Amino acid sequence: MPRFKPESLTGDRDDNRLETPGTFVATISKSVDYSGETGEWEATSVVFNTESGSIADRIRPNTKWKFRRLAEAMGQDAEDAYSSKDADGFSMFDPADFIGETVEIVVDRYEYQGKTGVRVERVNRADSFTGAVFEESADKATDNGDHKPVSEDDIPF
Repeated sequence: MPRFKPESLTGDRDDNRLETPGTFVATISKSVDYSGETGEWEATSVVFNTESGSIADRIRPNTKWKFRRLAEAMGQDAEDAYSSKDADGFSMFDPADFIGETVEIVVDRYEYQGKTGVRVERVNRADSFTGAVFEESADKATDNGDHKPVSEDDIPF
């Protein structure tokens, strides 16, 4: 795991690689650390699985801010791990500890040295995703369509 000080509050390929830009609900399926010849950390690849395929986001020494973005997207437990420090002041956050967590990813096209591809542009909390269809619990009340009009004076704000 890389050692980095927390800030204040493209990777593995497979046959099912996500190639389409869009906003997706994704599950973190893998986190792999890569080291150089000296054994020093060079990158972490976090793999996201969606219904449309998988895509990896590579975190390098110059993009360590992506750890914070990922922790914030996963919620309080991940944020607490990100903010927790070891004896030397480095973050205790490790994406591998959060395999199976669900987040929202925004994937967009990019061009680099004449080649185009897709990459993860943003990672957000999954509950902020407005395009998803979530199953409602059977014990939740359902809307029967019976609505009563109110005047603007009845609205408390």
